[in-house]
Amino acid sequence: VLPDHLKNINVSPATKPHVAAEKDTNVLLRVDTENITEETKDEFVFISDDRSDASDNSSSPSEHIALVEKNMKIYWRAEALEPQSGITVDVLGIFRKPEGGSEILEGVFRDPNKDGIIMGKIKNKKVEGMEYYNIMIRVNSETPKTFLIDPKIKMIN
Repeated sequence: VLPDHLKNINVSPATKPHVAAEKDTNVLLRVDTENITEETKDEFVFISDDRSDASDNSSSPSEHIALVEKNMKIYWRAEALEPQSGITVDVLGIFRKPEGGSEILEGVFRDPNKDGIIMGKIKNKKVEGMEYYNIMIRVNSETPKTFLIDPKIKMIN
């Protein structure tokens, strides 16, 4: 049973993995800008992507595994759960953890064509295991706050 603050959140169903070959992955972080604190970020950041099973998208950010394919791209973007609040959320950067596991990402760049989106280039060879990384987000409230979110990446195919 979900706590009250998580009910009625419109999360669009993600497509099943392995539906289309050679597809980029899009990761979305939806942030409850009213309630997020350093202590509650796992409760108030909702992470999903268009490659994972929809049931996998309900886990806490640290449990989220984005599925990627070799030689493709992954995009990260963030938005406020309540856009009418006027508070925006930016993805500032993607950082490999020191104990990062497998090296799946070849490089990470700001997408020059899209504001607030970070793009990752996936290596052009099969990599087993998971890569552990941090997403740095900024909540642009009256006093901007930054948070590190710690999901994972796994290569399929």
